Amino acid sequence: MTEQQLRNLIVHTAQKYVGARQGEPLHRSLVDLYNNSPPARGKVSYTSPWCAIAVSAWGIEAGLGDIVFKEASCGRMITLYQQAGRWQEKDSHRPLPGDIIMYDWDDTGVGDNTGAPEHVGLVEDVVGSTITVIEGNMSKAVGRRNIQVNGRYIRGFCLPNYAGKASGTSRFTLGRGDVSGDVRYMQTRLIAHGFPCGPSGADGSFGPATEAALKDFQRAKSLTVDGICGAATWAALEAPPSGTSSIPAVLKRGDTGAAVKLMQEALIRAGFPCGPTGADSSFGPSTEAAVKHFQRARGLAVDGYCGPITQRALGLVK
Repeated sequence: MTEQQLRNLIVHTAQKYVGARQGEPLHRSLVDLYNNSPPARGKVSYTSPWCAIAVSAWGIEAGLGDIVFKEASCGRMITLYQQAGRWQEKDSHRPLPGDIIMYDWDDTGVGDNTGAPEHVGLVEDVVGSTITVIEGNMSKAVGRRNIQVNGRYIRGFCLPNYAGKASGTSRFTLGRGDVSGDVRYMQTRLIAHGFPCGPSGADGSFGPATEAALKDFQRAKSLTVDGICGAATWAALEAPPSGTSSIPAVLKRGDTGAAVKLMQEALIRAGFPCGPTGADSSFGPSTEAAVKHFQRARGLAVDGYCGPITQRALGLVK
């Protein structure tokens, strides 16, 4: 996978946990991932502070535990990245999605902060000068924060080596029987192109339904139909789905037209029907309800608006 694919993979992993509250199953699954994955760094409990645990677990679930270093302490996490030469001290650094931001709530806002870190999150997006971060243990839940580049409270950034891991798509050739985060990402791209992978959807397991979907995709794209996801198939999967170039920044109730129809078709493929009229190009109450159900299921903000984050989750834009 490319560097961008790897960054997208961990961001998509974190997004599905947004809204999870401490003590609920999704939170407990983060703690279990941390406790049950090497290297051993001491067991944590369901009541432990869990911002660093969440970031570590997202890396583990995405299959990136070798570059997203496992640690339950913010301070010790910084040390791990410093030792690897992957620590960015400057508050003014402009991060990329998938980078890790450290906070110090005692920051005075004067000069470059070098205090003790107290919180950590995963960068989801950077638009203009605004950094959007997904954080665990944010009021005892997984939530989002917006902070400005070089803003107060930034301690610095941990920079997982995505580029170093991305040694070319041939390393990630996938076939039937594989189980990994790479398989899950491949499945999300197949679904975005209109090739569902069976009732289990993007479950990370390359079974018969996924193989059939991949062969159908290869046939449609005039590729070698072998059911193996190699370099040429990866390149085709990474291309935007046909007809996605004219999607507005936000689709909302009352909108009509081809972009609405594309959104409705993506919702239906994902298992969220838009009412009895289906993909009718009209964003009415049934479509709004489908968008909200999709957002809730994917751990996104449930507002009924199909904006950039929801569009990416649907595979409408990259």
